[in-house]
Amino acid sequence: MSEYRGFGEGKTIDEIAKILGVTREQVKQIEAQALRKLKRILLNHPLRDDLASFIFRRRA
Repeated sequence: MSEYRGFGEGKTIDEIAKILGVTREQVKQIEAQALRKLKRILLNHPLRDDLASFIFRRRA
């Protein structure tokens, strides 16, 4: 996921699919699953308000 989202070289979905030996659709499914897990972790984290304010402050 980090390669596709621009952390690193910034590969395309097709490049990642080829590296992993899966289809483009499977890459999208893996990404969606990972994002759901990260969101769940963030929402349930005891410091979620601090984390959210840090994330949004850094983007502005």
